[in-house]
Amino acid sequence: MLPRRLTLENFMSYRGQHEPIELTGFGVAVLAGENGSGKSSLLDSITWVLWGRSRAGSSSDPLVSAGESEMAVDMEFTSNDSKYRVIRRHRKPTIRSKTGLTSLDLQAWDGNQFRSLTDSSIRGTQRSLVKLIGLDYETFVNTSYFAQGRADLFSTKTPAERKKLLGEILGLDS
Repeated sequence: MLPRRLTLENFMSYRGQHEPIELTGFGVAVLAGENGSGKSSLLDSITWVLWGRSRAGSSSDPLVSAGESEMAVDMEFTSNDSKYRVIRRHRKPTIRSKTGLTSLDLQAWDGNQFRSLTDSSIRGTQRSLVKLIGLDYETFVNTSYFAQGRADLFSTKTPAERKKLLGEILGLDS
């Protein structure tokens, strides 16, 4: 899975709607900048749009910019030579509703436009997305993305957990 374009709206320190970040043409990229400049927020936006999780865990409310009531992350990516788009939105709870409202939309490029692959439930769409990219959140954060303060995550797993993760990565679990 290769990210192509990322658009953020009211995501953490990225208040308002921003111009898309073009990610095509990079084999390897480095995020560099001062502390607090938003490097980790960009990575959190990718894990949140793909898996609905971030350093904040599975709660989306803390990811909404201060003073805002909703946020969205829109990411285009390539998988198996096909182009896809995933859009995840979240609205914080209101006085009337005790819980926030999240939506997840998965789309595929048909050569002319994106068409919806969204299931009738977020859970179903999430399963389709995980199958499409071939990686679940736990496998990603244990093997590909070393979150701040959690670089030892893989090495602190039990031998059985490490074996299971490696089997998933190598495709030996099917």
